[in-house]
Amino acid sequence: MANIEGLNHTGRSVPDVRTGEQFYVDVLGAHHCNTISSATEDVRAGRGAPHPCNTVAGYLFVLFPHQDDIPLPESPRGEDGSRIGFSVSRQRFDDVVARARDLELPFEGPVQHPEHGPFGESLYFTDPGGNFMEVCWRRDEEVAYNPLVSKK
Repeated sequence: MANIEGLNHTGRSVPDVRTGEQFYVDVLGAHHCNTISSATEDVRAGRGAPHPCNTVAGYLFVLFPHQDDIPLPESPRGEDGSRIGFSVSRQRFDDVVARARDLELPFEGPVQHPEHGPFGESLYFTDPGGNFMEVCWRRDEEVAYNPLVSKK
């Protein structure tokens, strides 16, 4: 298998793609870049649905409508640690918390992390599809992360 060169995109499932997209715009500052499958034969035949693509901090998110009725989780933090994590500077973190409150977004936090680790504080929440999300600031935000190249 070829060495992976980067992370390209994430697909998320939400009950309604318009509501999901608005959430990503309002909460994370996403920018709409494209809607895929909006005029294909599959969609016209009832075998698919348009799914918008948005970027968050240059990273591509594709939203798909739920295929089944999926119950929303009880905790915004999740049970197994699975989530998408975004970072902001320490200076902007309090603004993120205030924005979540202004939007009446259910969240957990700010959660303070141990002082010896890379994370400072985190805010945990879910998108309209119940997908777990995190926004944190990092104590090591001045560190430039470079890709590791595996040896053949």
